Amino acid sequence: MSAKSNKFYWKKQLMILLAVVLVSGGFPAVFSPQVAKAEQANPAPGGVSDGLISWIDGEKSVSEPDRTEGKNVLTLQDLGEDRKWNGTSTYLTNAINFNGGIQFPGKGLYQIAQFDMGDSAREIFSIQVNEASQSVTDKSFPWEFGSGVSSQPNSFYGPTIRTVFGRESILDIKVDNDLKNATMMNIWSAPNDWSLSLNGVKKHSEPSNTPNFTSRTTPNKLYYIGAGHNSIFNGRISEVILYNKKLDDFDRQKVSSYIALKYGLTLKNDKGDTTNYVASNGTEMWTVAHNTGYGNRITGIGRDDASGLEQKQSKSQEADANVTIALGNTVAASNAENGNDSMMNNTSFFTFSDDNAAATYSTSKIQEPQTGHELKKMERVFKVEETNWKPTNVTLKLDVTDDPAAPVYNYYLITSDDGVTFNNPPVELKLNSSYEVTVSSDKLKYFTFAKVYKEDLKTLVDGLQKYEQDHYTVESWNVFDTAKTNADKVLSDGNASQKEIDDALSALQAGIAGLTLKSSKVDKTALENKVKDIEKLVEGNYTADSWKVLQDALKEAEAVLVNENATQEQVDAALSKLSNAYDALE
Repeated sequence: MSAKSNKFYWKKQLMILLAVVLVSGGFPAVFSPQVAKAEQANPAPGGVSDGLISWIDGEKSVSEPDRTEGKNVLTLQDLGEDRKWNGTSTYLTNAINFNGGIQFPGKGLYQIAQFDMGDSAREIFSIQVNEASQSVTDKSFPWEFGSGVSSQPNSFYGPTIRTVFGRESILDIKVDNDLKNATMMNIWSAPNDWSLSLNGVKKHSEPSNTPNFTSRTTPNKLYYIGAGHNSIFNGRISEVILYNKKLDDFDRQKVSSYIALKYGLTLKNDKGDTTNYVASNGTEMWTVAHNTGYGNRITGIGRDDASGLEQKQSKSQEADANVTIALGNTVAASNAENGNDSMMNNTSFFTFSDDNAAATYSTSKIQEPQTGHELKKMERVFKVEETNWKPTNVTLKLDVTDDPAAPVYNYYLITSDDGVTFNNPPVELKLNSSYEVTVSSDKLKYFTFAKVYKEDLKTLVDGLQKYEQDHYTVESWNVFDTAKTNADKVLSDGNASQKEIDDALSALQAGIAGLTLKSSKVDKTALENKVKDIEKLVEGNYTADSWKVLQDALKEAEAVLVNENATQEQVDAALSKLSNAYDALE
């Protein structure tokens, strides 16, 4: 069935159903829900169905019994046309951003005979993660839909993307994207118009192009999912979408927005600037104008029936993303396992992005609930945008990396109406042991996080090795040691409050300041006796030179004797010098 006949098929089914509804006017309660279902029965990416000839969704194209982690999948149902792709690879329940997909470990692929060979143009979108080494010449590519190159080379998906999609010559395109992160690749091939973009940013275009979509695989003329020509993909694929034309800008924006929201991508325009996310009916999911100063790591949940989109939990796939959002009271293992299916209206969206500040914490005036002690606050701030959204519970999960020697479990969600002045958190906004917190979505305009901190206490504890018990009085050491023992206990207690940490720090600082050195008695007896013996000597009995050396040593010894702060080492040194001078008398 062609794209056109597929479209007419669904129109025909709708007409029949509507006719039944009209005839059966006495039973509206029975038939109304069925009409709604029929309207949703033929969704398309971004609601763009015109020209859709192939749509592989790594979750929906897999039969329900096969949607099990690690299950070997033999068939993919094409959602764009009534055809099946045959092959073998492994199903993942959370391939990209909690959505299902297929794992291709450098082997296995799906294939089908080439189709719709009369196309004069095509445009393709795919979302994948490359798990190969990403050397320049890695033979790994996610799909194959033909070209005009008779002796087709290997394809690459790495620092250099080599592709011949719909072309009669090879293109090697260097890119700076980290393709080990989830990435949307979008290519179109039209007469004298060829272009490749990643996450919406144009990487290469060709003004000279003759489209050709002939498979060069011999002898069966096959298209592939999970491989390019002689280039088995090594990684994860969640979606491949193919149109038999070049889309106009608005339709491309809708398809790209659908992919970006679903897979946690930050969508940009061909110049690299953030751009609006648009739903199937033109509703804006996320807008540049509403998010001045933000727009980094765009993350969202939402529902768009015409796109078949129901994203119930999400985490940005961009580098340094650290917040997950989920409908309901917890983050599930996958989008499918999040059971809150009825909590979103159609074309409703809840998104947030951040200001690109560091995800580090600095001192602040944010107070710990119940104690009033000041917490550290994350420098990064998140801004929310809602579209047709009804207030409902959402859960935020924070990625946390702690020092095992000083774990911190007390993190708090803090909110603001302007992104500048943040409210002190109530106890209810403390993150749980999984670093999750559930809150009504209408409480979130701007948000970030605060935490108790132990860095000052740990730095002080780590420097205590220089204090040795033998040097200090028993009383002062006992006070110090008690404070140190308590500090060690607080450091190892992940649930310690900021008050407990601050109190432990103050007590330890006081214990260090109170350490008192032992008073040690210096024995000068031997030096005193030696001085007395030398004072009895008669100068005339010795040479002038030897006598002078003795007198110099004697003066130093007498100075040490009258010095109340002289150490034992100084006394012993003076005695040794004086004794040597005495023995050297001539």
